[in-house]
Amino acid sequence: MTTDARDPDFRSRVDGTLTAFVERQRTIFAAMGPDLVELADAATSFVGGGKRLRPQFCFAGWLVAGGDPDDPGIVPAAASLEWLQGSALVHDDLMDGSDTRRGRPSVHRAFEAAHRADDRQGDPAGFGLSAAVLLGDLML
Repeated sequence: MTTDARDPDFRSRVDGTLTAFVERQRTIFAAMGPDLVELADAATSFVGGGKRLRPQFCFAGWLVAGGDPDDPGIVPAAASLEWLQGSALVHDDLMDGSDTRRGRPSVHRAFEAAHRADDRQGDPAGFGLSAAVLLGDLML
């Protein structure tokens, strides 16, 4: 199916690519331990939603440069930009001390809240910060 930069299905194809990537990683993580699955879930939630402007700009640039709109590699390439940006935003929220991202708790605040809700030992804020650094690095 030939597409253009206004392809209404492009975003859903990017979303599907991201979901498939995380599902493959989740399987690998599950074999290493259940705590890593929690990180995969957090990453999935974090990159969910949004307008997918970066992938759309990538696709538009691809087309302007003469790229084949049906090339099977363009969707994963565009999706990788969204994933890369997600890893940077996890760290950015830490550096800025942001409490929210896209109307939801930022990653470090979500892990902090989970620490409190599970009545875990130790410092909830420190746990949230550490978990977010690890998640951002893992996503990268």
